[in-house]
Amino acid sequence: MRLSIWTVGIAALFISSAAVASDLAPTQKAPPPAQRFSWTGFHIGVNAGYGWSTNTDSVRGANPATAGGWLYPGEIASPSLSQNGFIGGGQIGYDDEFAPSMVAGLAADLSGASLRGTASAAGTVDSSRVMTGAADMNLFGTVRARLGYAPTDRLLAYATGGLAYGNSRLSTALNRPSPGLTGCENGANNCERGSASATKVGWTVGAGLEWALPGAWSVDAEYLYYDLGKISHLMADTHYPGTVFDATEPLRGDIVRIGLNYKFGGP
Repeated sequence: MRLSIWTVGIAALFISSAAVASDLAPTQKAPPPAQRFSWTGFHIGVNAGYGWSTNTDSVRGANPATAGGWLYPGEIASPSLSQNGFIGGGQIGYDDEFAPSMVAGLAADLSGASLRGTASAAGTVDSSRVMTGAADMNLFGTVRARLGYAPTDRLLAYATGGLAYGNSRLSTALNRPSPGLTGCENGANNCERGSASATKVGWTVGAGLEWALPGAWSVDAEYLYYDLGKISHLMADTHYPGTVFDATEPLRGDIVRIGLNYKFGGP
C-alpha cells in the first residue's frame, strides 16, 4: 500500500514539474514576413550602350537656275550614312508605385556619344563627280515619362517616351578633280563643300526592364528610338560661286543601353 502511494506521488511530481517547465519555456514566434520591395523614391545612376542609324545625306541644287547649267538627274549622288558607336552617361529620376504592381515616373539623362559615319557615292550619269558625307553625334539627352508594371516586386517592365535632344555635325563635299589639277585648293572643277553643327530637339520612345538587387541598387536594360528632325547646310564652290547645293540629313536612330541605379531611402 505504501509503495503504491509513493509511486502515485512520484508520478504526480514529474507531471507537475513538466507542466511548470513547459510554462517557463520561451514561446517560439513565427518569422516576420519578408518586406516587399517598393519602387517609390528618387534614384540616380550611370548607363552605357550602343547607338546606330542609317540616314541619307540628301543633296540637291539650292538654286537650279544658277547651278552652272550642268545640274541634271543622276549628276549628283546622295550618300547613305551609317552611324554607330558608343554612348554613355548618367541619369536621375523619381518613381511612384501608385497601385499594387503599377509604377509611374519621370527620368532625365545626359550622355556623351561617338556615333560617327562616313560614306561616298558617285553620280550615276557622271561617276567622276563623287559626293562624300560625314556625320557625327557627340551629345544625347532625354527627359521622359515612364509607366511600368511589376509582375513581381523586384522586376519592372516599362514603356517610356518624351523629349530628346542631341548635338550633331554634318559635312558634305563634292569632288571632281580637273585634268592637271590635284584638288579644290588649286582650282579643280566642281569642289562644292560645306558643314553645319547644331543641337536639335525632338522626341523619343522606347521600353525597358529593371531588376531590383538586394539593398537599394537596381540594374536595367533599355531600348530607345529617337527622331531629332534634320540638319542642313549649303555647299559652295569658291572658284564657281554661282554653283550652290543644299545637303540635308534626318537625325533618326536607335539606342540600346544598360544602367546601374541607386534608390534613395533603401528598399
